Amino acid sequence: GAFKVVGVDDRGNTISRRPKFIFIKYLPTAVPTMKRARAGGHKGAIKQIMDAHIDLEIEEPSELNEDVVIQKLRASGGAHQPTSYEFSNYSVGDKTNNEA
Repeated sequence: GAFKVVGVDDRGNTISRRPKFIFIKYLPTAVPTMKRARAGGHKGAIKQIMDAHIDLEIEEPSELNEDVVIQKLRASGGAHQPTSYEFSNYSVGDKTNNEA
């Protein structure tokens, strides 16, 4: 699966908002080893279509939270880091957030 986070860079007189796409591979520990291995092969095909900023591989839903995502985004970023991240109900083409 995947979702979008918005990186916000607020430098006082200028505010920049950039989307960050997060790819999630969820394989519970209860999934047999062979099925886990086969699922890994699909990741490459998905990544050809979707250009994610970071990949997260989790075994439990509790492993996925805002702090983990922010930590991974900051670790993958360069010298110019956003000042904050927004987690909300965004859709890819929706620039007005929730207006129809």
